[in-house]
Amino acid sequence: MRRAVQRFLESEGYTITTASDGIEALDRMNEECPDIIVADIGMPRMDGYAFYEAVRSRQDGVQIPFIFLSARSDKAEIRRAKDLGAEDYIIKPFHPEDLAVAIRARLRRAHEIREATEAGTELLKEQ
Repeated sequence: MRRAVQRFLESEGYTITTASDGIEALDRMNEECPDIIVADIGMPRMDGYAFYEAVRSRQDGVQIPFIFLSARSDKAEIRRAKDLGAEDYIIKPFHPEDLAVAIRARLRRAHEIREATEAGTELLKEQ
């Protein structure tokens, strides 16, 4: 599944870095901070919830949009992910375009927030 998602997103023009679990993903984040994270909940060594918390505990991870992509369709699981603060939750099986739309929307919103923050900082400097 990871390879299929990677191939699809690369065909959409994204540069993708993958990891087999949350621990490996955190290690990779030490090398390069991603623009967005798409993670499963059921991962070895560190599940998606623990990975989410670890990302959010990092100074550079607070503003990264986070999407869960999981086969867990139980309403309690979806509510838990949203209660944590995940920007989206997509249930497998899914249509690839649904993932692409979610990614585009979250990246666009993150860009808007960065621009607004920078504009506010500039305004404060001027004042």
